[in-house]
Amino acid sequence: MLRILFSVSLVTSIQLFLNVDASLAAEITWAGNSEISFRSYIKSDTRGRGESTRKWRGELSAEGVLSDTQSENISFAGRVFAETDSADPDANILAIGELHLKWADRDTETIIGYDTLSWNVVETVSPVDFINQRDLTSPNRNPGKLGQPLLGRKHYFDQSTFEVSYLPYFIMPRLAGDGARDGSGLDVDESEVRFSHALGKWLPNFGALFDFSEEDTKIGVVYGFVYGRNPGFLTRFSADGSVSLVPVFRAGHRFGGYVSQRLDTRGESTVKLEAAYVTDDTRIDGSSGDLVSTTFGFEQVLDPFVGGGVSITGIVEFAYDTRGENAPTPFARDLFVGVSADANDVEGSRFEAFIITDVKSGEFIFDASASRRVSDEVRLGVAARVFSNTSNDSRLRAVRDADSVSVFASYHF
Repeated sequence: MLRILFSVSLVTSIQLFLNVDASLAAEITWAGNSEISFRSYIKSDTRGRGESTRKWRGELSAEGVLSDTQSENISFAGRVFAETDSADPDANILAIGELHLKWADRDTETIIGYDTLSWNVVETVSPVDFINQRDLTSPNRNPGKLGQPLLGRKHYFDQSTFEVSYLPYFIMPRLAGDGARDGSGLDVDESEVRFSHALGKWLPNFGALFDFSEEDTKIGVVYGFVYGRNPGFLTRFSADGSVSLVPVFRAGHRFGGYVSQRLDTRGESTVKLEAAYVTDDTRIDGSSGDLVSTTFGFEQVLDPFVGGGVSITGIVEFAYDTRGENAPTPFARDLFVGVSADANDVEGSRFEAFIITDVKSGEFIFDASASRRVSDEVRLGVAARVFSNTSNDSRLRAVRDADSVSVFASYHF
């Protein structure tokens, strides 16, 4: 079945697009990072049948300027993606990642529609970047964000920014891996999702961020009242004897902050810290309670040590969650080590590799990718993901889509 995800805010955004003056729409200036991309996966089977499956993903993203004057700038951005899975037709999907209009003047910015926000300084598990739900089937170390319908307002000051977002409707995350969030192998019944509030998906959520930045320091303070990113699960027994897991989302207050500090004037060494306190967050068994989560990171530019025409950066981060074994996320006490390299050649060659490991169980994920431009508009690449020491009763199955190799191509316009 092909599922189309939409909400009232999407209809509003489409109406706004249609109401734009025709002469204005004809003068759209496309941004340089608009692109069409295509990815094909060959992955081992997660269902124990000993066979490989093929998965396809196509994505279209576009950004453009509708009006640019001395007093204001009106722009839009859109991103949609489609996926098919040869082993699971129910996983086929057509979804909206972004679709919004933006009005900006000298000191303010207003956004309406689907959008993804970045309230973080770390690269992996961010405790304070809580606005957007995640696509847990995406092949990233930090699972891809799903656009949330929102109305956002941002105010710019000399060295700081204040941002507030109102979310009228909740978009669920995409759950992955046979529904085996807790390693039980049971199916997840998304049709029976439960919420801690009677308004369910229509509970008004909001978040606010105050960000201060100067040359070497970046500090953010965050507050929000939102549904948690990782649901808990209740076990449901049906009349026919089948057993399934019912996702449970809880809304709670979130208080957090981040700081990023460069240790030298050239910016070659940077320390990062994020921390959050959450009330009434969910546990893997569907219960609730308060929690503290934090991620510490260190980033080092390695160019002075290797020389040559390559820019290399090493990153080390550690994430900790006080829920421990009862955390619905597998990244509760994990160490991340990664390196990225960008060659200073005309083809824009790029390489990235990283490992995430659980310091207690020894489970780890290895991920690597490489890409290179073959023309001014076209980039080709290959990526691989490998899981190791992962048992069937591990919650790491929450994010894995099995060992995989993928090839991808993108066209920029």
